[in-house]
Amino acid sequence: MLYGDSDPDVRDFDQMMVNNWPNGIADNYTDFVNRILDACQTVLNDTDVGQELVDQLLADAIRNHITPEEWQQKKVDIMKFCFFFAVRELPRLQQEMAHHLYHELRKENRND
Repeated sequence: MLYGDSDPDVRDFDQMMVNNWPNGIADNYTDFVNRILDACQTVLNDTDVGQELVDQLLADAIRNHITPEEWQQKKVDIMKFCFFFAVRELPRLQQEMAHHLYHELRKENRND
């Protein structure tokens, strides 16, 4: 585990979630995923650490002469990583994701 309960940033984010969304961050799975992806995008675009990471990835892409399509795929992969990293590090998100997945699966089973 790279970060944990002792990391002040993770604790602060966890407390922010409790304060802003005491009943979870979304009412359904799609909104849940979109909220996390929006947060990841904000971190990448609006923080020094995020901007440094994007700059390093872009420099690497230029150095390796990747195509625009490969760069698009790399950006998708980065967002997937951010999503799963956030869920892995925050038990509240794990619980909420499980809740939404459970309800999605129940909906699918009723439609069969």
